[in-house]
Amino acid sequence: MPNSLSVSHRHGRPLPILLLAGLAVSLGCLEPGDTPLGAEHGLAPIPEGARVFELSGDALGLRIARLEESRSLFATDLLYCGFDPVSGFRSEPVFRFDCSELDAFVSGIETARLRPAFLGTDGEEPWLDDNPDLGRAVVVRVWRLPDLDFETEVITGLAAVAGAWPLSEEPDTLVSGQEGFPLPPESLQIWIDEGTTVNLALGYEDVLSEPGLVRLVSLRADSSTTVLQIEAVSSVEDPQSIEPILDGQLADKLDTGAEFADRLLLATGVTRDAHLIFDLPDSLRDPEIVLVRAILELWPDSSGLAGMGPLDRRDNEYAGLYLSEGGLTLALQAVDDSLPGSVGIEAGRLLESHLPVFEAHITYDDVDTDLQLTATQLTLPLRLPLTDWLQDWMNGTDENAGITLRLSGAEERLRQVEWHLHPTEAALAPRLELIYVRRPDFD
Repeated sequence: MPNSLSVSHRHGRPLPILLLAGLAVSLGCLEPGDTPLGAEHGLAPIPEGARVFELSGDALGLRIARLEESRSLFATDLLYCGFDPVSGFRSEPVFRFDCSELDAFVSGIETARLRPAFLGTDGEEPWLDDNPDLGRAVVVRVWRLPDLDFETEVITGLAAVAGAWPLSEEPDTLVSGQEGFPLPPESLQIWIDEGTTVNLALGYEDVLSEPGLVRLVSLRADSSTTVLQIEAVSSVEDPQSIEPILDGQLADKLDTGAEFADRLLLATGVTRDAHLIFDLPDSLRDPEIVLVRAILELWPDSSGLAGMGPLDRRDNEYAGLYLSEGGLTLALQAVDDSLPGSVGIEAGRLLESHLPVFEAHITYDDVDTDLQLTATQLTLPLRLPLTDWLQDWMNGTDENAGITLRLSGAEERLRQVEWHLHPTEAALAPRLELIYVRRPDFD
C-alpha cells in the first residue's frame, strides 16, 4: 500500500460524511470495466456513472530519463563472466586467496589450478534458468591483480586496472567439469612461502568468445565455491585447496548504442533506474474530481530480460514447490520538484516500496521435467498504482514532476527488465487510465 505523505506534502481535504455515503451507494452499483484495465485483468470493477480519461502511445507523450549508477560488486550472491548483448552486461570475476592458509610443499608443487564453481551443476535437478549460457564458448585467461580496495572502489573491467598481468600462457574456454585453469607452480610456491594474499581474475577474451554470461557460485552461496587447488610433486604429500576470502566482479553495462535508445529498461548490479515524465491537462486539476483508480500500464518486452533466475519470480507454494524467499520487485516514487536535481528524485514521495515485477504463478518447461521453473518470460503488464498521488495533484496539494522506477536488489546480481515504449503494436503502448466520479452536489 502507498506510504503516508511526507511532511513536504499536505493531505487532500477530507471527504464529508455525506459524500462518503454517496460514494458508498455509487460503488455499490458495480459493473465490470469495459477497458483493458478493467475487471477482466483482476482489477476492481468500475462504478456506475464513472468517467474514464485515458492517454496512450504518442498522446501520452511518455518521456524517459535514464538514471545510471555503477557500484562495487563484491557482495553479490552470484558471479558472472562474459558478455550479454541483450543487456550490454560485461563482467569478469575476481577471487582473493590468502596463501598463508596453505602449508609449504617439501617436494615442490606439481600442478596448481584455479577451479571455478558453476551455478546449477551440483544438484540432481538444477533449475532451468540457473545458468542458461553455460556451454557457450566464453574464453578467458587468468590474471593477477594488484592489491586494491575492491569493496569500495568502482572498477568496470580489467582494462581499467593498472598493474594487472596475465598468469595463463594461453586462453581457455570456461567449461563446467573442467580441471580448472593452470597456474605457474613456481608462483604458487613463492606465494605460499611468503604467505601472500593474491587477487586472481578471469579476464574475458572478447575477440575469441561467443556472447554469453556464465554464472559462477560466490562464497556467499550455500554450495561449493571456486577453489585454488594444488598438488605436490611427491604422492606422499596430500593435495591442498583453499577457498577465496573475497570474491566479486568487475562489471560494466555497454548500453549506449542505438539499439538501446528509446527504451524503458531497469537494471541491477550496474544500476539503471528510470524517471518517467508525462503531462496531464489542467482541466483535470479539479478538487471536485474523486479518483476511483489511476493506473499507468506498461507492457513487458521479454526479449529484453537478462539475468533472471528462479528466485526472481514471486512464487510461494505451487505443485509441491516452495521458494522461501525471492521475488523481484520495484520501488515506485514521485519526484519532488521543490528540491533541486537528484535530491528531488531521491527524496520524493514513496508510492510503492515493493511492487512485484512477476505475477504470482509458475511457468514450467515441459521438455524435460515439470520441476524446472522458468523466469525468462513476463506475460502480463506492469500496472503502476498512481491513485493517491494523482488525487493530491488534482486537489492542488502535490505536483506532477514524474515518477521513478527502481528494481530491488541493486547489489545482488546483474539483471535487466524491459518494457515497451514505442511498440509497433498499438495495444502494447504505455497507457494511463484515470477512472473518476465528481463530488455530489448537496446544495
